[in-house]
Amino acid sequence: MNILFVSSGNKKSEISPIVFKQGESIRKLKYNLDYFSIKGKGIKGYILNLFPLRKKLINNKYDVIHVHYGLSTIVVYLTQCFRIKKIPIVVSLMGSDVLSNDKKSTTIRIINSFAFWIIKNKSSHIIVKSEEMFNKINIPFKTTIIPNGVDFKLFKPLDKKKLQDELGWNKNIKHILFAADPYRKVKNYELAKKSVLKITNFDIEIHHLINEPHNNIVKLMNASDIVILSSLFEGSPNVIKEAMACNKPIVSTNVGDVSSIISNTIGCFIADSSIDDFSSKIEFTLKNHFVTKGRDQINYLKEEKIAEKIIEIYKKVLNEN
Repeated sequence: MNILFVSSGNKKSEISPIVFKQGESIRKLKYNLDYFSIKGKGIKGYILNLFPLRKKLINNKYDVIHVHYGLSTIVVYLTQCFRIKKIPIVVSLMGSDVLSNDKKSTTIRIINSFAFWIIKNKSSHIIVKSEEMFNKINIPFKTTIIPNGVDFKLFKPLDKKKLQDELGWNKNIKHILFAADPYRKVKNYELAKKSVLKITNFDIEIHHLINEPHNNIVKLMNASDIVILSSLFEGSPNVIKEAMACNKPIVSTNVGDVSSIISNTIGCFIADSSIDDFSSKIEFTLKNHFVTKGRDQINYLKEEKIAEKIIEIYKKVLNEN
């Protein structure tokens, strides 16, 4: 089977690390897989990708196109309008493309509506990351919930003290990892910052994730006393699953599938979006020095198991076509 991943390519790494990791997990199962990055923004940026993508489709034989993020489907659909033979499209909606409540201009709303029309009427199958997304798009006849997988070989428990020495962290204070980029509004860093400032029983330092490679993220997680996430919305945040794989205590707002992921794991808590509750959950966790068993709880999310589920979707689509 030959698969083409299509995704936005405006990041420094060209393709989202989450999308890339998923593609590589499929490759490990001995399937042929290529990537196409959509570069540029706005209508003009998307149009400029039509001919490069068409050329790639002409020069290569693909059985399935797997599109990541809703707007990327527009480029794939318009490209295929110029082809005699249509290739089945599987669409992965990632979270922000479904759950964002940002106010958008009329033009953006029209573009989003067009993308959703394509997803509903022209795609062969849809993958969403959580039950919330499944209910929001409401296309049950061809939608499957498949969260992103976790690399268990990379994300695993490591010696906290050794890593604190390596990172040059002060061992006499508590270290909290805000598992996101604080400059992204959706991550709601203000709630995290104000909640931590409210805690007076400990000296605390907050660390952040800003363009950190996965090899560094696993070190920062294991060196920290607790991992927190205060987002306004999420699809299926991988940092929570990665923290679980490292057996780290977690405090998070109730977004995406976080509640079902952490479930009843001792040392992992859901807080509401008030400073008082978020702060008290963090303080309680720091006081109790939890060592969780989160890794055992998410064994079903190993990236190879998720890859197998996605391959089953491809096979189903090809049989139907």
